[in-house]
Amino acid sequence: MSPFGLRFSRCSMVVARRKALVCSLTALTVIAVCKAQFVFGAEPTRTQLFSEIANLVETEFYDVNRAVAFRKVAERYRARAQAASTDRAFSRLINQMLAELSASHTRYLTPSVPAYYQLADIFSALPHVRDQFNDQEIEYVSVGILTEEIDGRYFVTSVLAGGPAEEAGVLAGDEIVAVSNRPYDEMQIFPGLAGQEIPVQLRRYTDAPLLELTVLPQMVRPNDEFLAAERNSVRIFERGNRRIGYIHIWSYAGSNSQKTFLQALAGDLKSADALIWDLRDGWGGADPSYLNVFNRSVPVISMQDRDGKEMLFNTQWRKPVVMLINERVRSGKEVLAYAFKKYSIGKVIGSQTAGAVLGGKLFFLSDKSLLYLAVKNAQVDGEKLEGAGVTPDINVPRDIRYAAGKDLQLQEAIDYFSRKL
Repeated sequence: MSPFGLRFSRCSMVVARRKALVCSLTALTVIAVCKAQFVFGAEPTRTQLFSEIANLVETEFYDVNRAVAFRKVAERYRARAQAASTDRAFSRLINQMLAELSASHTRYLTPSVPAYYQLADIFSALPHVRDQFNDQEIEYVSVGILTEEIDGRYFVTSVLAGGPAEEAGVLAGDEIVAVSNRPYDEMQIFPGLAGQEIPVQLRRYTDAPLLELTVLPQMVRPNDEFLAAERNSVRIFERGNRRIGYIHIWSYAGSNSQKTFLQALAGDLKSADALIWDLRDGWGGADPSYLNVFNRSVPVISMQDRDGKEMLFNTQWRKPVVMLINERVRSGKEVLAYAFKKYSIGKVIGSQTAGAVLGGKLFFLSDKSLLYLAVKNAQVDGEKLEGAGVTPDINVPRDIRYAAGKDLQLQEAIDYFSRKL
């Protein structure tokens, strides 16, 4: 067994070749065991892994002064990390240590956490990532939820549209108490394999009795899972004689997310009178040029043939639009939020973004765990968003705990258009 709770000889990882983008880091979908074959030599000790991590911070972290100062921080943690009684304790100590850098895009990840697979797929176009997984694709078993640990409890922050959890009736705000009668812990592999029904015990309201739902996990590719959820999120809200379109983009890592967005604008959302563009939760990775779809200065071209048949070329969204954000909007999505607000494309609704705008890079360690490390500073129009974030035009706080699916931020966006249209 590796020192991080997963024998790679049991694991299959599939790596798709696609553009790698710096992205945000957040809790993501749950996973289970995978199935490819890897053969390693002697497994490194925690002492060796600790030294690898400390050395990478000192030599690669974007701020040289803080990297040098990190030596003293590492020495404070070294003995405790080496003496950690469990893999989970070791991982938590490492991330507690890294948090003292006060930098986004910096975290230690093992194959026991969902973000490990998400990042591997997002960065899979890079040769050193492909080499780690023998040019195979990354797959995992997922139920399609995003979770966050709050005060020692795990809450569902978002349910991916069309996924197994949504079909089973899981709601945003549910506390995950147990899975297959075992306490839920994001630091362990999700029990059960694709196609096998598993019981999930939830608490929907404070001090309420446990609710048990049966969920059917699926084997998916990480990026494909988010694309499918994006497509499935498209909705039209009817308000009087007005139609308000909606789409949720959980991950903007890779150009396919924007392509799916544009297809929705030209398809199911075309008849809408207004648009709610939901960027909450998930990954960043967005290109600032994605905002060009809202540029109304691009001309509309109509062409007619001799029979009078007309072809219309209108590639822009020219109707009202608002953006939804929250404290889990990071990285490239924050850049979109910043510009959306600064250049008055539409109202920004929700809560302040994370302030996590640095350039991150993956470093695989000797046991195939990885260090996600901030290696580049970033400014947007000369301004520093790291540590600051984007403040919404209309502030709508939302405590996700025991929300029972109630979404005050989305409701405010719908009400906004009901008033304004």
